[in-house]
Amino acid sequence: MSFHSVYSCESFDDMPGCKSIVQERLNTVVADNKRLDGIIIDRSCPFDLGSIVHKVFNSTLNQERLLERSYVVLSPVKHDEEWRNVLLDRFRTEMVITYPLHRADIELYNETHRDEWCILSVRIHTFYNRLKKALSSIRDRAGLLFTTKEVEVGAIPLQFDFFPKSPSDSDFYRSHAQDQWFDQKPVAYQTLMQMELRRPRAPLSVNETVLVTSRETRDSGNVWVDIRYKAKVEKIVHG
Repeated sequence: MSFHSVYSCESFDDMPGCKSIVQERLNTVVADNKRLDGIIIDRSCPFDLGSIVHKVFNSTLNQERLLERSYVVLSPVKHDEEWRNVLLDRFRTEMVITYPLHRADIELYNETHRDEWCILSVRIHTFYNRLKKALSSIRDRAGLLFTTKEVEVGAIPLQFDFFPKSPSDSDFYRSHAQDQWFDQKPVAYQTLMQMELRRPRAPLSVNETVLVTSRETRDSGNVWVDIRYKAKVEKIVHG
């Protein structure tokens, strides 16, 4: 594994000229070595250089020439520099339309230190396993605990002429399930019992005032009643 630095321009007054310098440096790195399989946005990287990174890699032609098919993009998260989050989210939602694509927000910490990173993974099918191994290695070697705060996926490419398969009964192993069902041998008896609670009758007397529902509510079988009426007991029927 080798790292190659791409420094910011001395002045960003001429943004097109600075973009040409940065792209030429990237072309030289790729020509002398191989296409890039990772991009690390340094903590000291200014906003203007981040804008140039966006302009360079927003071109699918530059992506093809400069980047491996599978690669990652890393950036520390600085709360006073929201452009870092925006840039990696542009990678996820606009600049790269492929599958699989993941973005993870990671927090590393111990008793005295706390740091947040954003990771973008492009076309790495074993992303979750690799992320787990990387974070476990950081914990073992640097003594930093970790928290995965959020994982988001990218836009799914449109598949033209897609014909979904409609499953039929023959696609399922019905005979095996049927044989298993009928081959069951009970090993004990089973009794199902349903318990019902009978409400006790309230003690009443003739001429006593009570609250009742309307006849329409009673006949409809509605058990939830909000309105009741005063009535007088005229007769008590036993049984």
